[in-house]
Amino acid sequence: MYNQIILICVGALISIFATVISKFVDSCINKQGDVIIYRKLVYKKNNIKKLIGIYSQDNDYILVIPLWIEIQNTKKVPIIIRDFSLALYKNGKRIKKMKQVNYQKDNESEDGTEVYYGDNGRYSFLISPESIRSFDLLFVLKKSECSSDFDEVKIVYYNQKNKMTIKNLKKIEDSWSIKQFEIDEDWVEIY
Repeated sequence: MYNQIILICVGALISIFATVISKFVDSCINKQGDVIIYRKLVYKKNNIKKLIGIYSQDNDYILVIPLWIEIQNTKKVPIIIRDFSLALYKNGKRIKKMKQVNYQKDNESEDGTEVYYGDNGRYSFLISPESIRSFDLLFVLKKSECSSDFDEVKIVYYNQKNKMTIKNLKKIEDSWSIKQFEIDEDWVEIY
């Protein structure tokens, strides 16, 4: 009888150990894969004449950056990209974060329909396992809110581990001078 109890306990321990190992291996396999973000500099959603650029508006200058992104999740678990934004830099030092436009009125429609950016106005994204999602984004900043010169615009976001990630977007010469930049013909992977 004593031997049977020992055998039952050993069997239970082996079963528990095998379950834990199985869960650990499944978790490791599910987390394998990549999260790849592609970007495309484009025109504003409701105004194809307004490309990425610096414009004069109401006795001020405004930097406008319309951006399309695609986030590809090849993992078997959902991932989160939080607070996707753009920031101005000068000589590698952060100067100012640009404003994320949640929505704007569509001036071309008669009823003034609201055009949303991001994920219904949010710039944090939940990406399902083994999927790809696309988002239209719009970032703006007035010179009156940041009179400092800048030489680069960088992408800044937080990954699923809440770690800040900074990637290069565009070098800009002669900050705050009126100009338009070329839009992208193809998708560009963010490195």
